[in-house]
Amino acid sequence: MRRVLINALSYATRYDKLVIAACLFLTASSLLVPLLKSEGRSFRIEIDGKLHYEGELFAEKRLTFDVIYGPFVIETSKKGVRVAQSKCPNQICVKQGWRKEANDIIVCVPNKAMVAVSGSIAKSSNFFDTITR
Repeated sequence: MRRVLINALSYATRYDKLVIAACLFLTASSLLVPLLKSEGRSFRIEIDGKLHYEGELFAEKRLTFDVIYGPFVIETSKKGVRVAQSKCPNQICVKQGWRKEANDIIVCVPNKAMVAVSGSIAKSSNFFDTITR
């Protein structure tokens, strides 16, 4: 096996070796990305495109909002933030569980609600990079 590999590399051109090195570098760097992810420090709740709450993450709280399908309950704790209860049809937002990493988002499409974790409390209106309609 080793002899075959050495034989193959001896026939490779300089550009072949460059492509192999680039692939190895990209593979190694992609393994490091999860290690660089940071925890968020705050979260915000938007319902129907309007900010309804913004606060610190990891504080023990239970927030309830009235939305299209009834009560929308958000819990925060040491684990992060989650949608604890929602009356939406498929319960996808509830099934997403706890979120605490920066830039994590929980969206409840039927209720037009979004819970977003950010690195710090965002005071600017540039919260989104792009909005698609």
